[in-house]
Amino acid sequence: MHRWLLILALTVCPGLVQATTFHVAQSGGSDGNSCSAAQNANTAKLTIGAGIGCLSGGDTLIIHAGTYPEQIHDHTIPSGSSGAPTIVKGNGNPAQGTGERAIIRTPPLGGYQSVMATSGHDIMIDGLVLDGINNKNVVLEFAGGPNLTLQNSEIMNMGPIPNDGNGAACVDLVVEGGNNRVIHNKIHDCQNSGDDPNGLSTHCIYTHGNNNTVDGNEIFNCGNHGIQQFNNPGSGITSNGNTFKNNRIYNCAARGILLSSGDNNIAYNNIIYNSGFNKPGGGRGALACTDGNNNQFYNNTVYGNLVGLRAGPQGPNGTVFRNNIVFNNNTDFQTDGSNGTVDDHNLLGVNPLFVNAGAGDFHVQSNSPASNAGVAVSIVTTDFDGNTRGNPPELGAFEIGGAPPQPPTPLPPPVNLRLVP
Repeated sequence: MHRWLLILALTVCPGLVQATTFHVAQSGGSDGNSCSAAQNANTAKLTIGAGIGCLSGGDTLIIHAGTYPEQIHDHTIPSGSSGAPTIVKGNGNPAQGTGERAIIRTPPLGGYQSVMATSGHDIMIDGLVLDGINNKNVVLEFAGGPNLTLQNSEIMNMGPIPNDGNGAACVDLVVEGGNNRVIHNKIHDCQNSGDDPNGLSTHCIYTHGNNNTVDGNEIFNCGNHGIQQFNNPGSGITSNGNTFKNNRIYNCAARGILLSSGDNNIAYNNIIYNSGFNKPGGGRGALACTDGNNNQFYNNTVYGNLVGLRAGPQGPNGTVFRNNIVFNNNTDFQTDGSNGTVDDHNLLGVNPLFVNAGAGDFHVQSNSPASNAGVAVSIVTTDFDGNTRGNPPELGAFEIGGAPPQPPTPLPPPVNLRLVP
């Protein structure tokens, strides 16, 4: 049946051709193999650069296990199209520790360099390990957009940056096009520049652009912020309508999540702990909004940081803190210079009876004062684990004994088509 549908699609839309999958492998691979041969894993290309050279928009490149001393730069990955991205992926899920580990580790090149950079649109990076130990700028730079995705990957390490007041990031979303996603990754040890007296150093994620989603990541050991969202009007790039949810963020020198500017950004179901102690200056809120309008923080769990929640000092307008658990921070809540900050239905400085905070388990016990103490928020329908939120919901990132999420509706088998000129 699917064969006849494919034939019909090709007949009615002759501009559609079947997308192709290519392979790169250090075991048995050779750049002398043709692109046609590289469609078979046994006759793969040897280098990633040669494999990318085989791609057209909408194709897939699978990178098999090994350490590749390459720089995927010069924006060579071709753009895909809406619903048919160009995919560069490993053959495993390193964020979960499963399958093969395809490691890209750029050799020392001098100057400001990155491991991977893209400037196209509709591109997916999936299941890779990007190791920036030898570079001095960013590990992954997403520029361009829209519809860029980083998922199921491990992004790690950052070589020392010069003490010149310039910051850096492990993942840098410098995108004009929106609707980009950073989901289900492990991003860590972006911190080897802590001697910067300006307090800039290295963020784990630095992002500006509109309507982006950062969801379900484990983020730790960051030399500055875990996530900094930034509005950059000087370059014509705004940063509005972004969503930061279901992230576990810890051991950051400064803030866990900073909404430093932009409007209508939302952070919910995040867990942030042991952050804010190792950068100059005070007021390093685990969840902070320093500028912008109507930025919102719902159902987050904030534990053991220098400052829990913070609004200011540039005078953000209409910041909302609601349904959060904020406990065992040096200061739980701080505002200065902000306008119209809303602070309600939060558990501040009261023991929430975590299951085992010392082991990083921030579920709450059944007799917790956070139980049924929240107010329903229309956008927060599930908790950190994917359980359905009650009405009224628990405070913080977790429901108590919530109903398990419904399994997703399975997608039909892919037709694997792409548009050609």
